[in-house]
Amino acid sequence: MVDAHSVQAAAVARAKCLLSVQTATRVPVAVLARHLGYSPWYFGRLFRRLEGQTISMYRERKRLARAVRHLRRAPDTELTYLALDLGYSSHSHFSSAFRRAFGVPPSVFAARVRHRRRYAIPA
Repeated sequence: MVDAHSVQAAAVARAKCLLSVQTATRVPVAVLARHLGYSPWYFGRLFRRLEGQTISMYRERKRLARAVRHLRRAPDTELTYLALDLGYSSHSHFSSAFRRAFGVPPSVFAARVRHRRRYAIPA
């Protein structure tokens, strides 16, 4: 017999999977919740209870983690294009979110990555 908690946990896991795959697409919480068979209000509370953060916070963390990975691989990336690719409405929106999360704007982060690469000691 399946208990309610495991069904709810599975729904949250499916939501996290969908949100991870579609970091640049702003899937509305209402659409996500209905797709999983819940009301938007209930699913938002369920997600927060099980994950310790709201769906919006989770989505934001995923997008910023993707930005960091990208900037580590390609620090010369045009930040406006990266911002739009990640689903931000503008470079400034992306830059503000990045600064809030990491304490520096993405341009400074990328410059630090470039600097480390330039002065890395060969093995």
